[in-house]
Amino acid sequence: EKTFSASNSIECFFIERAKQLLKKDGVAGIVLPSSILSKGSQNIASTKGNIYVQTREILLKYFDIIAIAEFGSGTFGKTGTNTVTLFLKRKADNPDIAKHLDYMVESWFEGDFSTNELFKDKDLLKDYALHIEIDLELYKTVLKNSYDETLFKVEIFSEYKQAFEKLSETKNRKKQKYYKALSAEEKEKREQKELLDYVRLIEQDKLYYFCLAYLNQKEVLIIKAPSDGAKNKKFLGYEWSGRKGDEGIKYITSGKALKVEGEDTEALENILNLNNIQTPLYNPQEKLEESKINTLIVKNFSDKVVEIPQALEGFVSKAKLVDMLDFSRKEFTKAFLLSPKKRINIESKWEQKKLGKIAPYITNKINVSSINKEDYITTDNILQNRQGITKYKGSLNIERITEYIKNDILISNIRPYLKKIWFADKQGGCSNDVLVFRSINPTEIMPKYLFYLLSSDIFFDYVMSSKKGIKMPRGDKGQILQFPIPLADIKIQKEIIKACEVVDSEVQKANEAIE
Repeated sequence: EKTFSASNSIECFFIERAKQLLKKDGVAGIVLPSSILSKGSQNIASTKGNIYVQTREILLKYFDIIAIAEFGSGTFGKTGTNTVTLFLKRKADNPDIAKHLDYMVESWFEGDFSTNELFKDKDLLKDYALHIEIDLELYKTVLKNSYDETLFKVEIFSEYKQAFEKLSETKNRKKQKYYKALSAEEKEKREQKELLDYVRLIEQDKLYYFCLAYLNQKEVLIIKAPSDGAKNKKFLGYEWSGRKGDEGIKYITSGKALKVEGEDTEALENILNLNNIQTPLYNPQEKLEESKINTLIVKNFSDKVVEIPQALEGFVSKAKLVDMLDFSRKEFTKAFLLSPKKRINIESKWEQKKLGKIAPYITNKINVSSINKEDYITTDNILQNRQGITKYKGSLNIERITEYIKNDILISNIRPYLKKIWFADKQGGCSNDVLVFRSINPTEIMPKYLFYLLSSDIFFDYVMSSKKGIKMPRGDKGQILQFPIPLADIKIQKEIIKACEVVDSEVQKANEAIE
């Protein structure tokens, strides 16, 4: 009762009610705000009590996710709310897979592997280790509650350790008199124990929900409405009119829209025109037409294999549910990613490091008055398809901007598919939607080599795979830093730069000839 006023998100209660009402194999289609899939605290300590996180836990525990359709604003009247439609199938209560997996994961975290063969799904532990890219035996040290320094050299566990050291509990503990009285060895053992307790709590949660998602019966169909307004109307098969005397929904039909005279004109016209609606979503004349999206969803509820027709590939994709959750961060909110993160596997004989480790974002701010107007860079004056920049023509009506210097790499983070990237040949400042990268150690990673890697289609496809937003998609800044960079020998880097510069020169000459 005390928390009711803070937990009045009715969309969450719809999910809970569906869980209560549906029997085994019962199905549901629920229209909800899209925030249901991602809203929730990024703070580790508060994810447990967050109503949105708890709602997604209900979804993962008790439902097979069949399909998720994402619609933009304006789908329902003039509301600006982005919505999703969830297509769900209730899992069986007997056997209760959620309880079975809970028992299995708990036994692993007690270091009990002797009963491993009793579990039908015993290979899930190996699958999880593979998914987070860690050696299974090394991961088992966490399950056995055994501290291993090697473990904390793995990136995600290194992040856990950094977060642990910043905790107020950690800082306060070190200020206590009893703690200060401990020997150096006793302090070290105490910190190792506390760190393991912290890590085990997060990892047990992750491993449990990984198992649930991994066992989702079917690949999830992901349907996305176009972000372009005109294309979206064509996709929906209707638009909303605000013209005086002609307000309301207007269907896009085959042939000329039908007109009716007399009473109840609007209602009758809508009924007649709806029967001739043109949309890839469904055909009212033939309910299970093979080329329509509703038929794909119906098939995905069954044991049938779903093949996506070429004509629908722009709207529909498939993904494993486990790939729609992000296990790579220290925070685990169970957010559903409708653009599942692309798992990049760059084959290279060279060691690879994450972009964030060799060229983190530059966030140093300067006054706009300290630069010349022509040295200001926004997403508008970086040209598409890696074509450099043009002079800024707008007005400088802001005070603080991000600094960049010569040899920095600037990338527009709005609509990444436009491939706007520039290798700075001067210094200046840029807007917040421009990402600035700078090699920490140019003797290890040459700036121009990094620029050519980030200019690749592989990189921009990777950024788009975890984009946020529909109308003006942006790259996920956290995920961008996970992009792997091969640490090629400096001699090799120079050869790559030289070869790429030759191509750039030929392209420039060709463009000049065309002009």
